[in-house]
Amino acid sequence: SYVVAVLIVIQFIFALVTGEGESRLKSFGGSLSTYLFQILQYLTYNSEEKPFPFKDWPESEDVDCDNQQG
Repeated sequence: SYVVAVLIVIQFIFALVTGEGESRLKSFGGSLSTYLFQILQYLTYNSEEKPFPFKDWPESEDVDCDNQQG
């Protein structure tokens, strides 16, 4: 949770300074959230697929948040 909090703060600072988030941190944040989801799926017996380090680190799903409707 500390890694996620630090990532959020750094992205917020980048957004304040440059007007947009840093792309490498955005990619890392995406793969980190996928990894955390995989852990929760495995621990709650919703998936038999073991997460990292038993398989490769997940790739970031390149989602364009600006084009999503919500």
